[in-house]
Amino acid sequence: MSSIEKQDLKQLTRSLEEPIDLNFYYHDGFTPLTYAVKLSCSQCVEVLLQYNLDVNKPQKGGLTALGWAVFNDDIALVKVLVNVGADKKAKYDTRMSAEELSIKYQRKEIALYLEGIKY
Repeated sequence: MSSIEKQDLKQLTRSLEEPIDLNFYYHDGFTPLTYAVKLSCSQCVEVLLQYNLDVNKPQKGGLTALGWAVFNDDIALVKVLVNVGADKKAKYDTRMSAEELSIKYQRKEIALYLEGIKY
């Protein structure tokens, strides 16, 4: 998925025309979604979210896409991911939820946003 690294939306869209499992791990254990969020490529995230993928699947040994959005202090991506079903309380290999990460890393705007979401 070099198209994500290059933030090449045309190539990314072309590569998704073929059947592909977007929940697979590649590039150091990242899923395409977690990698796009790690790189803060919001346009790549928007393209990927048009396809059938698990928004809560973490990278191997690490964060979910929502966790990366919190770590990057990217409130816009946090909101996009929550709106498509990202679980703010899910704990994976980091043993911390996105909500807890927002407090640990003092992402105040994100912490307040996540705190206000009711499930």
